[in-house]
Amino acid sequence: QSNFVWEKLSDIPVQNARGFRSIVYNDKILLFAEINRNNTYTCELWSSSNGTEWVNISDSLPFSDLSMPPLIFNNRINILARDTTKENATLWYSEDGKNWLSKESDSLTNIMYSEDFDVWSIFNGKLLLVNYNPPCNESFTCQVPGSWMSSDGFSWYTTTIKNGMLTDKLDTPNKHFVACDFDGQFVMCGAWRAFYLTYPVWSTYALRIWRSLESNPVQIQLPAP
Repeated sequence: QSNFVWEKLSDIPVQNARGFRSIVYNDKILLFAEINRNNTYTCELWSSSNGTEWVNISDSLPFSDLSMPPLIFNNRINILARDTTKENATLWYSEDGKNWLSKESDSLTNIMYSEDFDVWSIFNGKLLLVNYNPPCNESFTCQVPGSWMSSDGFSWYTTTIKNGMLTDKLDTPNKHFVACDFDGQFVMCGAWRAFYLTYPVWSTYALRIWRSLESNPVQIQLPAP
């Protein structure tokens, strides 16, 4: 972190927040904030065109879970909100951030969903929800019961991603991986926590890059911070 120099642009007028998500949509920064109001969590939405002046879009969105980041898909904002058991999901979507519609993701089965080792992204024009700690066979082909793909966000079908785990089965991934479609390739990044502690710790951080989900990924070790 010492290699980066940060410049503060402004104070964001949000109080009692336990977490934030942000995304760029229609040339504006959208900031989602989980707010604690009398031990009840709700979500606020703020907007800015320059990062210094902020406008409140909503002080009470119809969902309170920001465990998954917002995605821009089919020209709308998409939020995948889960209930407190983490076993069910509802897709919320909006074209303006003010008016939201929802659909319960009933085709997302509950198998392994409560494991909470998942990440969602856009890849090849489809939504991809990946469970990145699946059981794998001897060839390290992982039939992921917690991974799905969708072309509209409503109808989902299971998908297979090859080599979802590191080859060392003693390694367990941390939560909150990130993923994206970069230059036509699916990129997933995070840290792997070994039962036998890996030293130095930063050596467990890596990128995995797939040209297609059925191909073997390339693994790139991240440099020491």
